[in-house]
Amino acid sequence: LIWREWRNVAYFEKITWVELLIDDTPLIVKLSSYDNEKRFIAVEMLKRLLKDGRINPVYIEKTYHDVVQQLDNLLMEKGKEALAMLNIPMMKPDIVRMIGQFHFRYSYGQNLWIHSIEVAKMAEAIAAEMWLHTMMAKKAWLLHDIGKIATENGQSHTKVWADILRKYGFDEIIINTAEWHHY
Repeated sequence: LIWREWRNVAYFEKITWVELLIDDTPLIVKLSSYDNEKRFIAVEMLKRLLKDGRINPVYIEKTYHDVVQQLDNLLMEKGKEALAMLNIPMMKPDIVRMIGQFHFRYSYGQNLWIHSIEVAKMAEAIAAEMWLHTMMAKKAWLLHDIGKIATENGQSHTKVWADILRKYGFDEIIINTAEWHHY
């Protein structure tokens, strides 16, 4: 894994943006990153590299691209799974991928993918009791926190997401839910 003067470790960290910590204890390697998606990529890469045994910069890069493709497929699958669970028709691929990104995100200790699905189901039940549009309620509340995927530090996820929803031509009710759900 280490090779000449830590060359493989340095390249692994450069390509993944994840710190590789090799412990003094035999067979212990730790990966450090605040970004769950990057950490997922690094873990999957490390598993493949160690299983195969070919560890060099060329193979590290090839493995990286393979795992990134696998992650993209996983994000689309998780997005489609959420839509299927809620019986919501297919949306644009960018939106489906963002829904899938919830699988790797947490807010206040709760997984955002599970949170969004649960909130959408509760919104559907409330809308049904009040004789309101249940599909609109499910869509609005499935998407209510998706702005957390696209925000930079210091930005309001509600404002960012409302702008994205406008760009994709969503109904004003859904935009309003995303923009004002904290109030």
